[in-house]
Amino acid sequence: MTRLLEASSDARVAGAPSPLEETLVDLLDLSLQADQALWRLEYSGSEKIHRLLGDFLVQYRHWDRELSACLLSPSRERLVALAAGIPLELLPAGKLRDKDMAAFLGGRFAQVAASVRARLDRLGADEAVARGLLGAIAVGLDRQGWMLHFDVDPGTRRYVVRPRTAARRDAFVA
Repeated sequence: MTRLLEASSDARVAGAPSPLEETLVDLLDLSLQADQALWRLEYSGSEKIHRLLGDFLVQYRHWDRELSACLLSPSRERLVALAAGIPLELLPAGKLRDKDMAAFLGGRFAQVAASVRARLDRLGADEAVARGLLGAIAVGLDRQGWMLHFDVDPGTRRYVVRPRTAARRDAFVA
């Protein structure tokens, strides 16, 4: 059975953070940066990117609720203590060009996804729900990085187009 973690006592604030708590703090940080990037993005026909970042923010709120449910309401003090230990790389000052924003956030997505994957090793085999949630978050962050990259620079897409031969067509007809 999945062990639920509770982070409400003062003794727990001083203890080692759980992988779920660390991931929650990372996602809160990432959502703040994505929100800031959304409003600092130079407008150059980038409605699609605005919608995409808005969708990412909705996903972060969903993951936040899922993690918080597993943690049984982590205390504010606990999250503040954890956030103080995480070095926050700030967005560049001023307005952001879409390619600069995509490069910065893409790097943050990859960094948080790698951290989440590393935390999976610290979870026990009996914590299947937590493992599934962290795995889904890591895959989701990878997907967000690809989506943002391709929406900003669609020329980088590489598709392998295979011609449909008669033999391949006939194999599906039989």
